[in-house]
Amino acid sequence: MLLPADISTGWFISAMQSADELRLITGGRVQFVPASVTGKRQSNPKGSLLFIWRPFISPRHIITSVSLAELKRIGTLEEA
Repeated sequence: MLLPADISTGWFISAMQSADELRLITGGRVQFVPASVTGKRQSNPKGSLLFIWRPFISPRHIITSVSLAELKRIGTLEEA
């Protein structure tokens, strides 16, 4: 689940206790494209992170990171 990297919120502790992995997105901020094609991209005021839940295991509370460049590279891969 893609969320703002804001540890001051009430939901952060709850998510951290139940998620298997917290993956920080480094090297930039995720930009969101508006629904209108002609709209301008909006930059996030904060960084982002991914909470990852995996079924059928006890949460290990792993903290990892991935660069924004790597996410963009993965996102542009074509299916075989």
